[in-house]
Amino acid sequence: MIKNHHQRKRIRRSDIDYSRPGFYFVTICTKEKEEILGKISDETMELNDYGHIVRECWLDLPDHYLCCRLHEFVVMPNHVHGIIEIAVGLNVGAGLQPARSFSHPVSLSEILRGFKTFSARAMNLKYPDGLFQ
Repeated sequence: MIKNHHQRKRIRRSDIDYSRPGFYFVTICTKEKEEILGKISDETMELNDYGHIVRECWLDLPDHYLCCRLHEFVVMPNHVHGIIEIAVGLNVGAGLQPARSFSHPVSLSEILRGFKTFSARAMNLKYPDGLFQ
């Protein structure tokens, strides 16, 4: 019998459907909580290149997930806090704005998976050899 040494801690409540409309407060930590997104100086968060990539990928989420609306968020040295709203209904743009339908929301897990994928891919493209110097 093979033991699973890397059993993940369950972080979501089993009684909540995370694809339902609503507001969700999320925290996403860097691998091993490494402080790779910037530093705090004089009580102000100073984003580095990785931090700016993470910020841009976060702000880009509604372009990938039409049911996603972003509210307050903050990038810290080793994590991101944010409020994501999963919306339903119809939101039709005017003029040059695209028409957007929110009739088929995706789950919070899917949105967060996308965020992690988009940001990791952008970081790896910019710095293929690892952390910037």
